[in-house]
Amino acid sequence: MLVGAMLTGALAACATSDVKEPLAPAAAASSSKGYLYGRFNLYGVVGALLWIRLENVDNRQTFKMPFQDIGAPPYAIEIEPGTYQIKGLTKAKGGPPNMLTEIDVENAPIPPGLSLISRPIVVQPGKGYYLGDFVASSERIGLLVIPLPLPLPSIVEDTRSGSLEYRPNFGATSKWLKERYPNLANIDLQAAFGKSE
Repeated sequence: MLVGAMLTGALAACATSDVKEPLAPAAAASSSKGYLYGRFNLYGVVGALLWIRLENVDNRQTFKMPFQDIGAPPYAIEIEPGTYQIKGLTKAKGGPPNMLTEIDVENAPIPPGLSLISRPIVVQPGKGYYLGDFVASSERIGLLVIPLPLPLPSIVEDTRSGSLEYRPNFGATSKWLKERYPNLANIDLQAAFGKSE
């Protein structure tokens, strides 16, 4: 029984221990670290959780970036320089993140229409890389389109359990990021997959 409890605890730790939470708005910029940023918004079932899953190509370590409530501002995470690649999405329904086990989460590949976001990103120290503006729905309600302030080209992929929309919005999101993170205002920002707005 004790072994079972220890195993359950270990699985819970594995399911969400690799989540990189957003930097605090007052975080200082580091000239030896790199940054990934964008908007990651989730609409749908209350309690649903969704993450973008990334891999450090150099050492094969993976981590997740969380989606936030619809309308949440852009955010950044701080990482070691190196080559990174978005490997897919991880989703879970219900329950507090610290109680999830491996059987409560499901990895999903990048939808075929969004293959451009699987290109490797070479992260250099003192620079920030814009991943995109993402809007996901966690329930099947048709193809969800959330209007943003500018008319932007977007890619919408219907999935088994909802939809995922990718909108390149480098200029506006980068401006908003610098307002939210004043200490990152002087780092060099660039679009990770090419400027396409």
